[in-house]
Amino acid sequence: MPKKSFKDLALTPFTDGYFTAPDLNIPLSTIKIPSLFVCMLIVAISFVVIAGGTIFCWVQGIPFIYPRLNEKGQIETVVFMQELSYQTGCEGIIASSVYLFASLSLISACYVMQKKQTSDDDILYNCALVFGYTSPFWIICAIIVFRCKIPRYFPTPFI
Repeated sequence: MPKKSFKDLALTPFTDGYFTAPDLNIPLSTIKIPSLFVCMLIVAISFVVIAGGTIFCWVQGIPFIYPRLNEKGQIETVVFMQELSYQTGCEGIIASSVYLFASLSLISACYVMQKKQTSDDDILYNCALVFGYTSPFWIICAIIVFRCKIPRYFPTPFI
C-alpha cells in the first residue's frame, strides 16, 4: 500500500465524490446537493458559531452591534470596543473552538457508526475513527469551559 501524502489527504473529499462541480449548461433545479452528512456538518458548524457568539455576547453583557456617534454626528458601528480586551476575545475563541471540536468529534463518531467499515484503506474513515474516539474528552472540556464562563448557571462536579 503506497503512503498517502498530506495533499492526498487534503483532496480526499474532492476525489471521493463528496463534492461535485455542477455543469453550467444545466438548469439550476437539477444541481445535485451534497450528501446529508456534508449538509448536516455545515449546519452544525454554523449553529455552533452563531450560538457561541450569541452566548458570548449575552454572558459578557456586550451588545451585538455597538453604535456610537462620530465627530460629524453620524452613527458608526464599533466592532471592537476599547473596553473589550484581547483576553476576552481570546477566551471567546478558545470556548468556541472547544464547542466546535466537541460537535465535530460527535459528527465523526456518528459517521463511523453509520459506515461500519473494517478496511484500512479509507483515510477519511480512519481520521473520523480517531477523532470520534476523542469525543468524551471534548465534551468534558466543553462542560468545564461552560462552568468557568458561567459558574452560576448550573452546578457540576468539575472545577
